[in-house]
Amino acid sequence: MVERHSSSYAAGSPCDRHYRELNVVIVLRRACMRKTAELRSQAAELSVPMPNWSNLRTWLPMTCRKPLRMVASYTQLLARRYQGKLDQDADEFIAFAVDGSEAHAESD
Repeated sequence: MVERHSSSYAAGSPCDRHYRELNVVIVLRRACMRKTAELRSQAAELSVPMPNWSNLRTWLPMTCRKPLRMVASYTQLLARRYQGKLDQDADEFIAFAVDGSEAHAESD
């Protein structure tokens, strides 16, 4: 919708031309302000709230408890089956995996 303001200046006069130019600027400014408000509203709707980091310390262990137990179980199974059957490095890697998974499983 184009807004028009009536001019009391004579048609074709310099004042009338300036008045028309000013009218265009006002209309464009209002359209920009409306679009800016609309975009800000859309951005607010799309924004994702930041997580509450204080709850992360309680949420993370509860969420990871079961996967950590499974990792600990499987690394212990690897240790029982393959300890001493592979080379020295493999025994060491399996021991590190078992120790790390047990430490994390115990920390929750």
